[in-house]
This record gives sequence, structure tokens and C-alpha cells, in this order.
Amino acid sequence: MQNSGGHARKAVFLDIDGTLIPQGKTRPGPEDTAAIEMAHNAGHLIFLSTARSLANIPPEFTGVPWLDGIVAAGGAHVLLKNTPAEFTTVYHKSIPVKLLSAIYELYERLDKWCLFEGETDLYAARRVTCIILPREPVALKHENDFIAKYPDALISKLTMEGGIAVSEQEELGAFFHLYPQADHHDGIIKGESKSQGMLTALEAAGLSREHSIAIGDSANDLDMIRFAGTGIAMGNACDELKAAAAHITGDVTHNGVARALRKYL
Repeated sequence: MQNSGGHARKAVFLDIDGTLIPQGKTRPGPEDTAAIEMAHNAGHLIFLSTARSLANIPPEFTGVPWLDGIVAAGGAHVLLKNTPAEFTTVYHKSIPVKLLSAIYELYERLDKWCLFEGETDLYAARRVTCIILPREPVALKHENDFIAKYPDALISKLTMEGGIAVSEQEELGAFFHLYPQADHHDGIIKGESKSQGMLTALEAAGLSREHSIAIGDSANDLDMIRFAGTGIAMGNACDELKAAAAHITGDVTHNGVARALRKYL
């Protein structure tokens, strides 16, 4: 398959945090945006590939015309755009409601906040600090809230306060991959991954793995970078990701995404 310029059409998978936006920002810079728009207008497909659930993605991303699809919740939710204003879910895995109750109990004992990220809403056990959210979370009051009040919440990802405690690893390790970040950590459903989400999106779009480009910065991008036909690490990426990537671009504050798209498309 070729684009309008006669070159092979590519699918580009872009992480959000640390790749498209630095901490504290909600939209990519103008140079990155212009390069993404140029790639999209040339016929390439642009996907977000993020650990954030759909409800936790800023509207500055989901409402843009250049977006062709989303791999959300670390691969647990994959969507393709089928009209200029509508996305269709092609894959979705959510956390069982009974497990959500057990997780709420755990964070009550630990006296730490936990953000339950869903498809349409965010839910919080205790007040969430240190991260910027696109919407105010629904405050949970009881361990049975997901059973009694929000049985259709479709929670696909967790974000938890601080570092990973031993008790968290012991109680959640069988169900989630836990990824440390600067001041919190992510819980991705076991068996789900950005690379599996990429494969689902590529198959739905009719493109091969060889025609994919992935750009990321953190440990939860490792499998995506290794899976892509061209894996690119940001200049601010962790050392492990840089070692796994085929190429390294500029950092998030110096238009690393734009530099990579201009060079490798």
C-alpha cells in the first residue's frame, strides 16, 4: 500500500507523556504538531499509544483531525477512527469488578491514593495528587462502589501513588504489570501490552509490522519499540529504552517527535 506521494504508507505510534508532552503540559508543541499533520496529510496513519485510559487522554488529543486511532491503557483498549468525529472500539479488556473492590481495600490499608482509569470516567480512592488529569475523578467512598454504583465503569488501567510497595507487588503482581514513574506507578493488565495493541491496530488498518514506527520514552514503551518496524527512543528516554531502540531522536522539549518524523518518513 502506498500513500499519495508514492512511498509506502506507514503507521506511526506515539506515546504521550514524555514523548508528545513534557510533565505539566496537555498538548504537543507547534513544531511536533506540524510534523504530525504533514505525515497524516501525506497518507500515513497516526496513532496514540499510551498507558492512559481513554478517559484520561486530554481532549486536545482526541479531537484533532490528524488522529487515526488510539492504543490506550497500555494495549487494553484499541480504537480506530471511522468518521471525523467518531472512534470505534476494536478491542477492549477491563478489570473484573470484584478485583476492583479488593484493590480499593488495599489502598485503604496502605493510606495511598489509587486512580481507577476507565473508558468514560476516572474514579479515585483518596485525593489524587502530583498528576494533571483532564477531568475530576469520581470519588469512591466504599469498597463496594464498583459493584453497587458503577458496575459498568469498564476500568482498564490503574495509577497509584508513589513507589511500588512490597505489599502492592505481592497483591497486584499476579494481575498487573507495575511500571514505576517519577512520583507514581502504573498498573497495566497482565497479558496486555502496547505491542499487542499495535498488532491489533495494524491488522485492522491492513498494514504490516514492517511498516510501523513507534516513538516512546519509558519502560512501558519497551515492547512497542522492539515490536515496531522502526523503534525510536526520545532523547529523554530511560537508558533501557535507548538501548533497545534502533534510533534516538531529540528530547520532548526540543521537538524530538518532529525530528524523527522528518527523518524516518
